[in-house]
Amino acid sequence: MVKNFEPGARQSSNRKQKKKVHVYFLLDESGSMKARQAETIACFNEFIQRQQRLQQEKNVKIQFSLTTFNSDGVRHRYVDKNVRKVVPLNEAAYQPHALTPLCDVVHDSIRALGKRKNVLFVILTDGLENASGHARLAQLRSLIREKERLGWTFQYLGVDVYEFSDARTTKAKQLYLARNIHAAFSRAYFKLRKIIAAYTADSSAA
Repeated sequence: MVKNFEPGARQSSNRKQKKKVHVYFLLDESGSMKARQAETIACFNEFIQRQQRLQQEKNVKIQFSLTTFNSDGVRHRYVDKNVRKVVPLNEAAYQPHALTPLCDVVHDSIRALGKRKNVLFVILTDGLENASGHARLAQLRSLIREKERLGWTFQYLGVDVYEFSDARTTKAKQLYLARNIHAAFSRAYFKLRKIIAAYTADSSAA
């Protein structure tokens, strides 16, 4: 017997598209992070799990990108991957060593993202810039201001860096000096929840 279609049967096709948020996470993999390797892995995995739950609770789509970096290279672990498909990090995948080309990597990563909207750009490091070759602070400041005009949110997480001269590249609201890795990841999650709450409110009002 063929069932009659109810008037509401097409509702799913007429639903509004989910709000999309891009989380771009830039993670320092230089030698200074070696002592924090285990804590970083554990906190990163918890951060991903919390995002996965948040995506389901708030009915939004979180597109997650992870880039790790040091002077030996830049590794794009995830690029615009739905956060529910992100797998846990482990010691084999995260091996801190070498130096910190911070300005170069931040500059190039922002450029690579283009003109996307609804971006939370997170930088987590525990060290000072000591290996960049082409990016200058003035360029970086200008680029950050340009992206903020598009609605991007930047969060610079400095772990145990209380005399961080490179923090001058950011405004006070962008900079968070964390006492440890757990506090840094908690701050990133706090910022994400705040952004999603704002987008959800905008969507409801529309």
